[in-house]
Amino acid sequence: MVQASDLVGCRFKSVMRRRYPDAPYPPEAQARHLRREEGVDKLLESLPARKAIGDRGVFTRADAGGDFFITLEEMAAKTTLITRPYIDCEALVRVGDLYAPLVMSTHKVAYPAKTTTQVLAVPRIGLGAPVTAHLTARHHTFDSYRVSLAARELARLGHDCGRAIVVGQDLEVGLIVASAEFDPATDRALSTPEPTGPRRVKECAGCRFWPRCERILTDEDHISLFLPGDKARPYMARGIHTVGALIESGNRLARAWRDGVPVLRKVPTSAPLFDVEIDVDMEAYLNHGVYLWGTYDQHSYRPFATWGELGGDAEARNFAEFWTYLMDMRASTTSFAAFCYAAGGENHWLRTSAKKFHRYKGVPSLVEVDSFITSGQWIDVFKLVKSQLVGPGGLGLKVIAPVAGFTWDEEGVDGEESIELYRAGEHDRLITYNSGDCRATSAVRHWLAQGAPGIPDL
Repeated sequence: MVQASDLVGCRFKSVMRRRYPDAPYPPEAQARHLRREEGVDKLLESLPARKAIGDRGVFTRADAGGDFFITLEEMAAKTTLITRPYIDCEALVRVGDLYAPLVMSTHKVAYPAKTTTQVLAVPRIGLGAPVTAHLTARHHTFDSYRVSLAARELARLGHDCGRAIVVGQDLEVGLIVASAEFDPATDRALSTPEPTGPRRVKECAGCRFWPRCERILTDEDHISLFLPGDKARPYMARGIHTVGALIESGNRLARAWRDGVPVLRKVPTSAPLFDVEIDVDMEAYLNHGVYLWGTYDQHSYRPFATWGELGGDAEARNFAEFWTYLMDMRASTTSFAAFCYAAGGENHWLRTSAKKFHRYKGVPSLVEVDSFITSGQWIDVFKLVKSQLVGPGGLGLKVIAPVAGFTWDEEGVDGEESIELYRAGEHDRLITYNSGDCRATSAVRHWLAQGAPGIPDL
């Protein structure tokens, strides 16, 4: 049976799965699977187990354990809620004499809006009638494929009601969607021929088949080793299919990659310096909230951390303390700036925290936050780097900081690993990791200010 995962990202993995079904999953993939399974468990625990007082009609619930025959038996018995069916969805919900697939997303699937949509509170799925809410749906490709494929399998069995329920990672409400809405995109994906060979894409880094694919690509000197994803398409359209051919065409970045040179200078480098400088880095747990705002004032690192439940008082107070400190430092001088590396995440959580916690003492308004992040006192060091340097392997902090002479005390930790550290309660390691990123940001910008010594020109 075709799986939704076969239709997103690398299409060659379905070929490799048939060839090497027992290939071991790397630790990071196992961790992602475990997180997802825990999320599914929480969802199933949130679904009703019995009727509430005042509910009419019949309610029954059964778990199919992924078994084909048990699923069919429960549908034949008109069971209200069938969890873990053999179909790729979290549950089947009876609607009249038919069924709707219930799919859990690892993303947020609804946002406040003036428009309305039909929803069901998760604890009332299978019991209550949909209600209208001022929300707009945000569909994600993988979830859309799961809905469409599950509905098709139900239709093949004669049990599809034409609707589906999509629950976001907050596990609060399920959006009622028409499954046919996703059919055109699914049809296009299904009609795309399977590739005859691999090419490197972003997801290769955590794929169980990458060691085998890498050997194939290396033997071919495939251009995607240097230019992953769609970046190589313009060159391949010109008949350039190997890294060697790209180098022969005069591409200096490709030569730098082949020679192991991580960074080249495009223009003379510089970075603004101030009397008071604060380097900032935050750590969030998925979309649940921020548990750590780290700061470095060029002398010492100061973390603002909360290890309690996110989304409530503790996170609000922690954010207020961080913001108050930052604004106090800002007010202490006429020569001030705060820095971060790739501000997208920080900007998102600054704004989200202001919106979510604006009623708490010390929390700024959204207007105040927007005024700060658009001022000249909030500087994205990644933008400085990108405007002055170029690197064959990208310009991420983990690439640039070592070139600038910085080393982390906590080696080998990245964003995904930090999620596992948070789940495991490894607070000291998270503090050390965050401190390293703050100090690395400082090291990079001061290195730029010195002219980025030690790297060749493009």
